[in-house]
Amino acid sequence: MMKGKIKIGIGVVVSVLVFSCTQETEPDYDLVNNNIELNQEQQLMRETALLVGKTLSDSKVKYEVLESMNQLDTYSALVSFSFLLGNENGLRKTESKALKHNKSIVLKPQSSFKTKLVEVANTNWSKLPRLSKLMAHSKQNGPNKEAKSNASKEDDLIKFLTQKNLQLYIPYAEVNDHFNLKDITHDQTYITYDPLADVTTNEAFILNDSYASISLKSIGQIDDDFVDVNRVFIVSPIDECDLMDTVCEELSIAHSATVPNGLLDATVVLTHNVNHNDIEERDLLSTIIPKIRIVGKDWLGFLATHQKLRLYRASADGKITIEDGAIKVVGNAYPIGSIDIRRKKLITGAWLDVNWEFDPDWKMSENTQELRVLTEHHFSSDLKITLKASAGLKLIEGNVSAVPEATFGIDVSLKKNDHKDRFKSELTRRYVLSTNVGDGLTGLTFSEEHNSKTIDYNIKTAGNLQYYFKHYFTDL
Repeated sequence: MMKGKIKIGIGVVVSVLVFSCTQETEPDYDLVNNNIELNQEQQLMRETALLVGKTLSDSKVKYEVLESMNQLDTYSALVSFSFLLGNENGLRKTESKALKHNKSIVLKPQSSFKTKLVEVANTNWSKLPRLSKLMAHSKQNGPNKEAKSNASKEDDLIKFLTQKNLQLYIPYAEVNDHFNLKDITHDQTYITYDPLADVTTNEAFILNDSYASISLKSIGQIDDDFVDVNRVFIVSPIDECDLMDTVCEELSIAHSATVPNGLLDATVVLTHNVNHNDIEERDLLSTIIPKIRIVGKDWLGFLATHQKLRLYRASADGKITIEDGAIKVVGNAYPIGSIDIRRKKLITGAWLDVNWEFDPDWKMSENTQELRVLTEHHFSSDLKITLKASAGLKLIEGNVSAVPEATFGIDVSLKKNDHKDRFKSELTRRYVLSTNVGDGLTGLTFSEEHNSKTIDYNIKTAGNLQYYFKHYFTDL
């Protein structure tokens, strides 16, 4: 600290000698991002980040925020704006639960964060044009009317920010197990924002409390690896499924039964490799995915808190018709499972229990299925994809019969909003059953105990996704 003070003193002396009576003025950094043209929502995120960044420049406020994260989040890295602003609307589910069950955690009507945020805003309204325009007072006042009082503006600001369902996230606290709360409070800290676009970098700013202006200095573009090893606060939207009182039906796709329901007592777990021809159409073959893991962060999405993984499959298992002597089959697309994986678990490469039902009864006629891996994100996109599958069906003496080989293919369309297509994997029933255990094509196995024996299930891959199958067979 003394070394720093000495440097400042020398700077002042030189300034006086060279410039005489010239006084140091506050820096006025250009607030326009010249690298990309921002739309209205991006500009709002940027202004909010600058406002919050200046607020967090106060070490007392920063400590309060980090302490709240430590109390409310499993990885001490997330907190909603609503909690920091003392508003019960727009809380994260974990925050709502903590408030109900932990009496030491309370909403503060006038927190240090809220007080400082209002103070910074009142000093810098001219540099927050988008935020000012969208706030309630801008809509209620015509161009010839006097502006509202500061007190009314403050109320509108707090109301507006809580309605936007925003959060503060610091990945450094999540991925570093032994970070010190006091050290992170005083160390060099930055702020950035979710650009709400499919990009890999964004600008970041240095927190600085030595002047009143909101004009924080930009350090240029940072990538996702930067936020894991540096103390960077991120302003981002809260995932809808993380919001209090939000029920996400899609997340209920995952099945949790270790043994498929409704199977007969004669059902056995396949613990060896099997010839696809030997499990006939009339037999019952129920297939699940017990565990998965994602290798690396490539699919995470820039500055995301979770990897939102969505799996689908296509199968030729629909209605069968005969037209002009040719067999026609309707294909279907099915959701396999959906899971949100925190950043830390991605980095550690942890195996996750999912027990997803891949196919309740994989018939011989369903010769080839396609596994499609999608990820969900905040940026807007309209995804339209075609999944392919193959059927094994022939007309034998006028009857439609299942055969071991693929006889024709079908296409299935799938549309999803705000998703990105990551990988497609063609899975023939023959290949899957013949590589049930052992090294297979990947050379990877996952060991499980079954009836006091160790079974080395073959690990399948679909891009960054690793998984294995478990089959339940009933000879009918």
